[in-house]
Amino acid sequence: MTSSERKHNTEMLKERFIATAGLIGTFGAGAFTGPKTEKLALTMSAAELQQVDLLVEHGLYASRESFLETAARNLLREHGVDLQHAAENLTVAGIVMHSRKSLEKLRAAGRQLDVNVAGIFRLSDDVTPELACAVIQSLKVCGAFHASAEVKAALKDRIH
Repeated sequence: MTSSERKHNTEMLKERFIATAGLIGTFGAGAFTGPKTEKLALTMSAAELQQVDLLVEHGLYASRESFLETAARNLLREHGVDLQHAAENLTVAGIVMHSRKSLEKLRAAGRQLDVNVAGIFRLSDDVTPELACAVIQSLKVCGAFHASAEVKAALKDRIH
């Protein structure tokens, strides 16, 4: 794997981690800041590129980049990607922490989590076994799981 591929993979994992933490955890994801946009290299056939250039020349798009951004946004909208739902099932590398308040918000929204963490998963001391069971559907932790003995016992059958 080349250096640029490793960097790209690292950045993608970092963004996925930050997005997941912001949606399902409360551990200060704002401490990590990353670029709001990223560059993307794209290979197209000469014929396809000529078609894009024609659209740009006719003023339908300001540039090739504008065309590609519009196409990508339209496809994402068409496929209906729901980032919040996707984040409920993402693997996180790092630290995920939940408090009673964060789990109560998820329960109120009718959401359940399939937690898959490589690192540390921590439930604060104010999380009750009932609340943890209501929100956490399954739990896989490669690393450390920090919670009260009661919560760990309640989740025992959901740990993989």
